[in-house]
This record gives sequence, C-alpha cells and structure tokens, in this order.
Amino acid sequence: MSIEEKPLHEVVLDIMFFADTEKPMAFTPEDVFWRMKDPDISERQIKEVLNWLVTGKKVVQRFGKYQIDKYEFVDMATKYEKEIQKKPKEEKVEQKKVQVVKKIAVKKQVRGNEKSNANLFKIISCFLLLLVMLLLVGVIYSIQTKPNRELPEIKFSEWVEYEPPHLYVSAQENSKNKIVGKQLKNISFSFWKQNKTNQKFEEKLNSLNNSMVVLREQLDKVKHMYKEEQDYHKKIFTVMALVFMFLTAFLFLLIKKLF
Repeated sequence: MSIEEKPLHEVVLDIMFFADTEKPMAFTPEDVFWRMKDPDISERQIKEVLNWLVTGKKVVQRFGKYQIDKYEFVDMATKYEKEIQKKPKEEKVEQKKVQVVKKIAVKKQVRGNEKSNANLFKIISCFLLLLVMLLLVGVIYSIQTKPNRELPEIKFSEWVEYEPPHLYVSAQENSKNKIVGKQLKNISFSFWKQNKTNQKFEEKLNSLNNSMVVLREQLDKVKHMYKEEQDYHKKIFTVMALVFMFLTAFLFLLIKKLF
C-alpha cells in the first residue's frame, strides 16, 4: 500500500500504526522522519504534524514521544482489517527469528558479563592470596631468623657443710699461781667468743645453702618455660609452612584455571 499518496498527517498515522498492528508504539519525530520515503519532507514538518495530531486527540504525547490514541488505533485497526489479515505469514516467522536472535544475543551478552565478573573475582582472589602468602613469608622469615637465645649455664656448688670445732679449756684444778689462773681465764673467754663467731658463721652458711637450693629450683623452672616456648615457636613455624604450601598450590591451580 502506498501511504505517500495520502495527506501528510494520514501518512504519519499509517507509519505509526503499521509499525505494530497489535499495540500502539511510541515514536520520536526522528523515528517517523526516517520511515518516510519522501525526501522532501523535513523532520520539522513531521514534528508539526505530530503536534497537530495531538491537538486533534488522534495522538498522545508522553515524555517527548508520540503514540496513537487508543480509540484512533482501534478505528484504524477496523479500517485496515483486511490488509492486516493479508500480511504474509513469513513476516511473522521472520519477526520471531529476529526475536530469537535478539534473545540469544542478550543471553550471550549476559553470559559474557558473568564470565568477566567471574574472571575479575578470580583475579582479586589471586591478589588477596598473594598478599596472604607474602605475609606468611614475612612471619616465617621473622621466626626463622629470630636469634636462638640460650640461657647461660649457671653452676651451683653442692651443699657446703661446715661444722666448726668447739673450743674450750679443759677443766683443771685451780692453779695456785694467780698469773697462770688469770691467763687461763683469758684464754677461756677468747674461746667462748670464737665459738660464738663460729656459730654465727655456720648459721649464715646454712642460709646461703638454702638460698642456692631455691635459686636452682627457679632456674630449672625458667629453663622448662623457655624450652616450652621454643617448642611452641617450632609448631607455629611448621603450621605456617604447611599453610603456605597449601596456598601456593591453590594459587597455582587458580591461575592455571584462569589463564
């Protein structure tokens, strides 16, 4: 049907109607302009005609687009009922093919977007794994290079036993010689003083022996705690080394799968 032989407003209505005979489509003036076969008609003329049709309530305008009024669309469907029925079935089949192709293209695009998002996620995962591995390397290096401090070997002497002799003057008969008697008394007093000194020395020595026993016990406890700490560090080092090996293998497989 040659719609260019009609008045311009009818040609515009026919273009808008036959674009989709099932429901009204929305057009911009540019859309209608590019569907016109007459090159002498400008886009401005098309817009003026559309505005005139809006005034005549044959077309409605929404958001800068024009659409045939519902009542006008029904009238045109009744008017062109025979022509609509004469449309070849191949046209509908072709439209279905186009729709199927569009759906496939959309699905491919969606899959492509999903694939790119998955690749981005894998790249970020690789980067984070690499950071964790570098952190583990730093921790393992700090543990491995930590100076092995050994406690100094402290030797304690054995229990020192000392029993000082008890000094005394044998009991003798009183000497008739006053000088000898006086000297004996002086010697006896000196012995008494020495015995007191020896007794104090023995007490201090026993106290020192007891202190050495306590120090030896405390040193044994410190050595035991230090050994436990070293064993704990060794266990941490072993676990971190295993985790590092696992992450390295996982990162290798992830990179291999990604690239």
